[in-house]
Amino acid sequence: MGLNINLLPAEFRVDQKSQKKFQIVQKISIAILLVLVFLASGATAFRIFQSQDITKIEDQAKQGEQRVVAKKTSEATLVVLKNRLTLINQIQKSSSNNTLVYQRISGLIPPDVTTSSLSVDRSGNMLLSIIAPNTQSLEGMLNNLTSKEAFDAISSIELQSLSRGRDGVFRSSLKITANKSK
Repeated sequence: MGLNINLLPAEFRVDQKSQKKFQIVQKISIAILLVLVFLASGATAFRIFQSQDITKIEDQAKQGEQRVVAKKTSEATLVVLKNRLTLINQIQKSSSNNTLVYQRISGLIPPDVTTSSLSVDRSGNMLLSIIAPNTQSLEGMLNNLTSKEAFDAISSIELQSLSRGRDGVFRSSLKITANKSK
């Protein structure tokens, strides 16, 4: 082996050792810093991907809520219609005085006379608003209402209004009182 002669002063060797230690610490610090930067960028990328997934899930939840709300309104409408149909069926099945009066009176109205409003109260009184194209149609309907068959169901007819519009059409309102005994 050879001889190793170091002519440098001892302080220089101490400085060189401390510089080597400092360089090692710097390299380790840089490595740790790079690892931390990598981990931070990885965490940020993970957070971005996660927030995109959360946004998609929130959008899907909102769409689901909108579908549920739409179904609820449809369900409410269907329930109302079902209740109305049930009520109509009950009214049709029951042969009340009102139903009989309505059926008899509606059968006496000629086809060329238009019924614009018809209401029957609980006591069997009927308010009838009609539109007749001419006097013959109006007279025919009044003849039908005053016939013998009609008076079996009707006790009185009161003409509340009669008018002729600019278009030549007759409009009339009648109050018909049902016969209570039949």
